[in-house]
Amino acid sequence: MSARWMKAGVLLALTAVAVSWASAEMVTMRLGQAPKAGPAAGPDVPRGQPPTAYVPRTKQGPTLDGKLDEGIWEKAATLQLARTLDGGAGAAQPTAVKLLRDDKMLYVGVQAFEPLMSKLQATRRGHDGPVWDDDSIEMFLGTGGVYWHFGVNAVGSTYDGRGKDASWNCGFQAAAGRGKSEYVLEVAIPLIQMAGRAELPTDWIANFNRNRRVTGSLQEAAWSPTYSGDSHLPDRFGRLLLKEPPEPEPGKAPEKPVLRKQDVEILPAANGAGVVRFELSKLPGRARVYRADLLVFRTTQVDGRMDEAMVDIEIYPLFSAFKAGGTARASGKPAAVRGPWYDRFDVTEAVKKWVSGAANGGFFFKACPFWNAEAPCLDVWYQGRPQDVPPQVTGVEALHHAGQTFITWKEIADPVGRDEVKSRCRAGTSTAGTSTGRWTTTSPRPTGS
Repeated sequence: MSARWMKAGVLLALTAVAVSWASAEMVTMRLGQAPKAGPAAGPDVPRGQPPTAYVPRTKQGPTLDGKLDEGIWEKAATLQLARTLDGGAGAAQPTAVKLLRDDKMLYVGVQAFEPLMSKLQATRRGHDGPVWDDDSIEMFLGTGGVYWHFGVNAVGSTYDGRGKDASWNCGFQAAAGRGKSEYVLEVAIPLIQMAGRAELPTDWIANFNRNRRVTGSLQEAAWSPTYSGDSHLPDRFGRLLLKEPPEPEPGKAPEKPVLRKQDVEILPAANGAGVVRFELSKLPGRARVYRADLLVFRTTQVDGRMDEAMVDIEIYPLFSAFKAGGTARASGKPAAVRGPWYDRFDVTEAVKKWVSGAANGGFFFKACPFWNAEAPCLDVWYQGRPQDVPPQVTGVEALHHAGQTFITWKEIADPVGRDEVKSRCRAGTSTAGTSTGRWTTTSPRPTGS
């Protein structure tokens, strides 16, 4: 091929690319909805129905060693302490509670995630000491119109009582352990002593609360929010059924996730704050994505005086299917904060992969103190044709003169109407755009003229 034909081919290719670029349009789409109120204020909290959980049976109880590495825990029911005790916001840090039972005992495994492990507050106390003054877990169980109160702090000190009567004791056992970013509790509670009969009732009321004190102030989370600062409200406890969970009915839709709003699913995760999955079906198939930003909001303002300000927000895209309540398998680096305002995360490559056919597992929020799980947003810029574009102004002109730039345009609708201004120059000359005389007008003089 001669050089002349090669040059012609290159010119044709460049021309085709230029025509493609000239005809391409960019569309911006937002998925999700930002909160209407700032982190210091929020809407009234809707009160949901207390939750229900089934507790599966185990033939042999776990060894209480402060670890959850035995295979029997894989069968356990897993509850999430996802809300504050008053129900006003998401929990400051995730907490998972695992439940198993046999003919006499209830076995409880707790995984309390904590990015500030070095600041954990827990004192070795005698039995029935005020463990709730430490980083701790409180458990409430009731049947027959009576409830019992149990507590274990992060070093394994215990409390038990009947209602608020600490003189009652059942001899329950607990063990505590620590990891790099979590503390773990294993508890065995003799339900048979509370039931007062040989056969355990199957229907109980229950609640599980976490007291977090690493920040110097109390942060409470609950399985079933009491919508107050009081945890001793049995009317707001959840329901615990000592039976195997029912088999799903054929064709029946799976249980709803924690929250679904518009194009967003918020799912609980056993090893983090949660997973946010955006519905990308509104984007054209294999659309060319130019940019994607993830906007994250908090329920509480964070400043440099707070320990939470030192916790890095870790968000990872997932490229495999994720089931609500499961363990998220994060890999690679977390999403980077986008400059220059550093108020959003750059997730362009993840969205490109999902649009190109990769499994959309969502964004795994491994760590995000005071995360507002109900208000994440995803902004996507992609190649397409805008729909429902508002009317545009016309006649846009720009003039640069004497160090200033003036931009004029014709409004869509005339906001002024008739506006006659008469002016005249009196005894002056103008050089290089600067008047040396006095101007008078028939209209009022603007302030500062």
